[in-house]
Amino acid sequence: MSKIIDREYIEQSIRSELAKWQEGSALLECDDSESSEDNSTLLDAEETTNSFVSSIKIEQKEGRANCPVRPLTEREAERFESAIVNGIIDGHSIEELARSCCYSLSTFKRRFSEQYSLPPHRWMLLCRLHLASQILAETNEPISSVSQICGFINNSHFIATFRRHYGITPRQYRTNEKRD
Repeated sequence: MSKIIDREYIEQSIRSELAKWQEGSALLECDDSESSEDNSTLLDAEETTNSFVSSIKIEQKEGRANCPVRPLTEREAERFESAIVNGIIDGHSIEELARSCCYSLSTFKRRFSEQYSLPPHRWMLLCRLHLASQILAETNEPISSVSQICGFINNSHFIATFRRHYGITPRQYRTNEKRD
């Protein structure tokens, strides 16, 4: 049941999320509205993801009809991937990520949003939450350790953000996952 959480495990998880986005299968979007604490409020992940990605693609087509999105070159894609992985693991700011990709801050944000359909900060938050859910389901790491591993500033912020996204606290999530 207990996995070793090291840099390689985290990198693999983040790279997996990047691959899903590049294939058109995105992370779940946060719902900032109040949610009940049972799992009945959580929609089927695949269905939610597909509808979310479809709606973003429709919005992009409608909003940018005259501005085609230029795909990333292989070198740009490698820089983005490296910056994102290191940014999440090491807690880098968006400005530092832009610098590591050799972009200005505004260009980095625009290119990132074009490629991943969300601003970098939002995408990274969702990635951190997904990583936290994996660690909670697969290990017995204390909640405070999971919070720290996933790059959250403090436990209160982690718990509140996790609850807002999943509708349940990290402890409840772990309990539900172990029951299944």
